[in-house]
Amino acid sequence: MLTLDEQQIKGTKDAFRAFISGLSVPAIVIPFIYWASYFTNISKIRAVPLYLIPIAWGIWNVVQLWSSEVTLKKFRLGTFGAILGVAIASVGESAFNLHQIINVPIFLTLLAFPVICFIVWEYVIKHINVLVGLEE
Repeated sequence: MLTLDEQQIKGTKDAFRAFISGLSVPAIVIPFIYWASYFTNISKIRAVPLYLIPIAWGIWNVVQLWSSEVTLKKFRLGTFGAILGVAIASVGESAFNLHQIINVPIFLTLLAFPVICFIVWEYVIKHINVLVGLEE
């Protein structure tokens, strides 16, 4: 018979809360991106699998939660968001030529997305984490 102690149950609940709070922002924003793509010249954006971004953000928030419990040094949440922004922008560039889809220079794509992710993670996801009871 499998028994779970309270610490394991709390860890599972915290991981689920982190996953949900991480995916909340892109899950709200991405439908508006799809909606705007119908009215602008970036209709090719629908070929990019944007549905994977909320999953990546949720998993990344769980990784951030676990890393803050394991390591002694606690990084700013925005720093984790910027690292994720670099990864997503790099994958978007290499797999989909994202700068051609949205008609901007390549350096702007690789620079703007991490900065936007830093701001969103530092000022939005951090407060959602507090709201669900992950941080004080």
